Amino acid sequence: MNTKSNPFPVSGAEMLACYERAKTVMRGLGSTRVVRNSTVYPTWIGRSNVFWYLREFLLDGDLDKPGKEFRLVDAEAASNERAFDHSLLAALLSDATGESVDPHNLPLGTVEIELAPRVVEFTAVGQSWRYDEESGTLEASNRYPNEWEICPDGKQAVFARDHNLWLRDLQSGAERALTTDGEAFYNYGSSSTMWGSGARPVPPGLPVQVRWSPDGKTLFTLQKDRRKVKVFPIVHHVPADGSVRPQLIESRVAYEGDEHIEEYRLLLIDVETGRQRPVDYPRVPVVQESNTGFFSRQHGWWHQDSRCAYFIDIDRYFRRARVVEVNTQSGATRVVLEETAETNLLLANHEAWAPNCLYLPATEELIWYSERSGWAHFYLYDLKTGALKNTLTAGEWRVHNLVRFDPTRRALFITTAERIADRNPYYRDLVRVDIDTGEMVIVIDGDYEHEIANRSDFSAIYARFICADADACNGVSASGDYAVATRSRVDTVPETVLLDRNGEQIMVVETADLTLPEGWEWPEPVKMAAADGETDIYGVIYKPANFDPSRSYPVIDSTYVYNPCTSLVAKGSFTQSGVGGVNYYYEAALAQLGFIVVQMDGRGCSNRSKAFLDASYGSFEDGNKLEDHVAGIKQLIERYSYMDADRVGIVSTGRGSGPVMGLMKYPEFYRVGAGTHIFDGRLQLSIRSADRYIGPEGSAPGTLMLEDRAPDFKGKLLQCVGLLGATDSTITATLRVLDALQRANKDVDVVVEPRVMSGVSSYQLRRIWDYLVRHLQGNIPPDGFELCGTTIDVGDLP
Repeated sequence: MNTKSNPFPVSGAEMLACYERAKTVMRGLGSTRVVRNSTVYPTWIGRSNVFWYLREFLLDGDLDKPGKEFRLVDAEAASNERAFDHSLLAALLSDATGESVDPHNLPLGTVEIELAPRVVEFTAVGQSWRYDEESGTLEASNRYPNEWEICPDGKQAVFARDHNLWLRDLQSGAERALTTDGEAFYNYGSSSTMWGSGARPVPPGLPVQVRWSPDGKTLFTLQKDRRKVKVFPIVHHVPADGSVRPQLIESRVAYEGDEHIEEYRLLLIDVETGRQRPVDYPRVPVVQESNTGFFSRQHGWWHQDSRCAYFIDIDRYFRRARVVEVNTQSGATRVVLEETAETNLLLANHEAWAPNCLYLPATEELIWYSERSGWAHFYLYDLKTGALKNTLTAGEWRVHNLVRFDPTRRALFITTAERIADRNPYYRDLVRVDIDTGEMVIVIDGDYEHEIANRSDFSAIYARFICADADACNGVSASGDYAVATRSRVDTVPETVLLDRNGEQIMVVETADLTLPEGWEWPEPVKMAAADGETDIYGVIYKPANFDPSRSYPVIDSTYVYNPCTSLVAKGSFTQSGVGGVNYYYEAALAQLGFIVVQMDGRGCSNRSKAFLDASYGSFEDGNKLEDHVAGIKQLIERYSYMDADRVGIVSTGRGSGPVMGLMKYPEFYRVGAGTHIFDGRLQLSIRSADRYIGPEGSAPGTLMLEDRAPDFKGKLLQCVGLLGATDSTITATLRVLDALQRANKDVDVVVEPRVMSGVSSYQLRRIWDYLVRHLQGNIPPDGFELCGTTIDVGDLP
């Protein structure tokens, strides 16, 4: 054991102070208690160069009094002002509803702002409203539900009811059924692949999956078929309604290797007669997990002449992608473009994001995303002939997201990474590309991660809940004249700037306001070599408050060894670090307890080269190459004397098999592990990742699963179990491993929560903290520390 002085508090009061600091950090996740305005997502108003956003603040500097206000930024005037009179609107809304309305926290949803005159349309208290700033009046309006698809002439709408599609005349209110044969598990216009499987109720507001033809005469839609998908049972041993008898929920879930998966039957419907025209094409497999759906994720669209439509078909194993044209009069189809891959192909940087492809109706062209060169790049195709017209980007670097296309100047705004040598290859920048000449202009770059709203990633999810027109939430204005970007690293304060199209900074829109725990130490980005000794890998070190480099600290590998869907290490700070900043708060909070916490992206993750990702192909169980974690931490221990080689633990406070895998494969390195749901590729959703990263051949013969490695297990393990384990993190995988460990006569500590699904509850998180403090530090945790007091995901901490 390392003999350097122990920095850890031994008194109960000092340990309690560490826990309070950790709790302070964790309570910043999903709230404004730690950081405000870490990321700005602009919503542009029409084709103007004016956008609105939400600013967060504290009333009187009180953490328990958060506030928000709508701000209006005029890029041409370089001004930033309140979008409207919040106090007046609050008073009017209170009078109209009879409910108390706080002007500092207006309960507005799906907001749309008009400029001349200044009008705010929004939903609140179950009603749509229209507020006129000039006249100071508020009136109820008839804004239609978000889930309706409105006809181009605004006279009719399509919606889903009882598994069928219905048509509503928006003037008379008359309704009629367009389909009548829909049924459970074979429903029309299904809004989602992720929801409604039976395990989770479908949330309100998801759009019906229908697209109107430009002439308003025909609908392009789908019928999702899950009838032959196997039943997956979930048992509520402690039902929420208080009953004693267990309740059984039967969902339909396809797993790797199943014969039947969810499929789409594509069809066309004549609006006037209701007559269906089947699309003459095989069923399209559901291969993408999404909380919106096929058309919402840009998998299908219309030609502007209404005589044909297009859709993207990706095979079950992501080895072939096609763009298919449909003759809308006959239903006949023609494959316009096809791409194949030996392993798998991605059409976006994350498996769940919309394809990074864009149809250009005026010129009948398609911007197509591909990793065919070994790097992700954009290509321009002629949709009439299927011929490649231009390679838009090329080189040993990658594009990330398609942000905006300016049709007037035929300019494409995209985010890129890895273009600059010796820079963190995950840091994104924003560039503008002329799609005819290939000329590239840098709009913003530098040694920072740049978060720029676009239609594909986390910003698109945010936009769906706050913007009436989600497409308006974009990092580049519709005119193509201005851009908004938030920049930071894990060790800097996020700052949002407004720039013109040539990269000239106009103004700072927001600088994040932070309330950090006393003694806060900024995390440190680090670079290491993978286990192959050749590949560069990157990570972050999180340090405790009042860090003393002359002392020795136990080390925790915070990992999400689960699948290769994305890189998980934070690139920016706090919520600007991506996906709500989850992989920043967890690690920063854990470090406050007196640990050095390391997180890294090993080989096999996305957002690098195709070869980097393919390192994990066929080995789904180790999608983040745990051998790289071991190699990387050993290098850091040599580099930093404050890291204790004899006290290394491994934790997964989200989901993942890292802790149990570490104690099975590398027990001489990891001494203590703690985690939540264990993953098994055989029990992983087909639509999520399993088929994609294992392939039709399945795991190689002789592949050892985690349960097979039980005899090799050594060390201390706390395994948390939620008995309602969701369909993408089934409890079965965890129980199979626990059963194998018990049959191998191994001692494991287990926490079981009957009413918890995926993720990590506050109770589980507190128990994980206690376990690591007790067994990795040798200290006594506070008795029954109140982290939250409820079994909810940590992101919901009050």
